[in-house]
Amino acid sequence: MRHAHPVAFATITKQEEADYHFVFATLQDQCTRLGIPCLVRAFISDGEIALKKAARSVFGEHLLLINCYFHVVQNVKKHLSKTKESSEHKDQVLKDVSRIQLAPTQIHFEQACELFLIKYDALPGFAHFFQKYVYKEYFKNWYEGALPGYPSTNNSLEALNRAIKEHHLDRTREPLGTFKARIMSVVEYYGKDERVICEERTYSVEDERMAYDFIRTGKRTRTVHDWSDRVKHLYFPTGNNAEVTGREIEAFNNSDRRSLDHYLTDMEATHRVTMTDTLWFNWNCTCRWFFKHNSCYHVLVAAVTSGAYQLRPEANTLPLVKKRPPGRPKKMSKALVID
Repeated sequence: MRHAHPVAFATITKQEEADYHFVFATLQDQCTRLGIPCLVRAFISDGEIALKKAARSVFGEHLLLINCYFHVVQNVKKHLSKTKESSEHKDQVLKDVSRIQLAPTQIHFEQACELFLIKYDALPGFAHFFQKYVYKEYFKNWYEGALPGYPSTNNSLEALNRAIKEHHLDRTREPLGTFKARIMSVVEYYGKDERVICEERTYSVEDERMAYDFIRTGKRTRTVHDWSDRVKHLYFPTGNNAEVTGREIEAFNNSDRRSLDHYLTDMEATHRVTMTDTLWFNWNCTCRWFFKHNSCYHVLVAAVTSGAYQLRPEANTLPLVKKRPPGRPKKMSKALVID
């Protein structure tokens, strides 16, 4: 689910909305003719507006537009390079950008960005530059919670483009006819039957062992019902905390707005798994590991405690044999007792 699986290539003469519209409409038409379902729910790209407008005009206004996080960071770096700020200050800006990118919901993201703009309002022109990544429709959805379980960057596509240029086209310019023949061979190569697209999340034995270890610690989680959305939220303690407090849950849902640092502290004090009526492996977590790897042991713990899943036997991390300590026993019992 977090990898690109190309099935088609198109050649256009310009990079305008009409050209992109033609490509998307042709793709949708061919899928219809071949009986292939073509329901596009989200579209990820860089900040090119013509590309995003064309996608929405073809696939519908419901289409969620995801702005590539990598391109956002590159644009922030480019803007900071024009300032006279110290390298330490620039690094802190980028670090804060990476932390607010982990926002689990739109409300959290907007709150974090507002506090972020307040914190760096003194940077010349930075607040005006960054506002479009907070409020503009075509640029704002670059945080992980915008589409949980899917990439927040198009890095896999860029890596594919590089592989095609270096390994299939040898970085040479060729006539269109020759290029078309080579591209067809690339389509066949990436369209082989053994290149299966995984549509479901998978959890490794290591994930299950981490879940087993967490359950063994005896740390206490808390379940909160959200009757408005008909879901349950399971909150986990973080760090060395043994349980989640009501104050931490309240702070997570209504984070401190005094400063960005207070907000980030509240967000990192607990992790939340949203338990819906769907299959358990489709549940989402708010921890960084889940956002970057599309799975985490918190979801497994939630599934086990709710009775939706049972860990595999190999998830048991207890040693098979407990080694006897050396020396004589500290306490001795009588070998024979006579009444």
